[in-house]
Amino acid sequence: TNRPTKFVFEPSSSPVRRDPNGDNSSHSPSLSASFQPSLYPLIDVSEPDYPFAQCQGNCRDSNDCQGSLVCYKRSRFEPVPGCFGDGTSGHNYCFDRPLDFLFSINREPSEPLNSCEADCDDDSDCMGNLICEQRDGSEEVPGCWGDATNGWDYCRWPDSTSP
Repeated sequence: TNRPTKFVFEPSSSPVRRDPNGDNSSHSPSLSASFQPSLYPLIDVSEPDYPFAQCQGNCRDSNDCQGSLVCYKRSRFEPVPGCFGDGTSGHNYCFDRPLDFLFSINREPSEPLNSCEADCDDDSDCMGNLICEQRDGSEEVPGCWGDATNGWDYCRWPDSTSP
């Protein structure tokens, strides 16, 4: 069975693309990558049983999520990538974040940031050969998609172009 490519963060010196079909290589993912997530329904877990699986919530942060899943913070009914349904207004859900999806970490990074993660101050805050895209406002982050936090700076591939 040919499964879709899954982008994951692995603690190494450079971002990694993991392909369950065997092609594991370090390179820049692009918006045309074959990432085709399966859709799961948003589920509110009434009795928290941490860690949460994909599309389960209400997570407080990514530590509440299984494995490489991250907590998608919502203020209302924003759609959660890879999930369907409305869920509960303002509830946060665990999801499988592709490396080219913008993600804001609400703390000073203790480890280098991966592609499309914020908030970096300079290139040394980014993993491997990634660079820190300095932004003053709501400019797009080349090579990344999703909603960026206004004024935050994101790590990105140096050869990325705006979509």
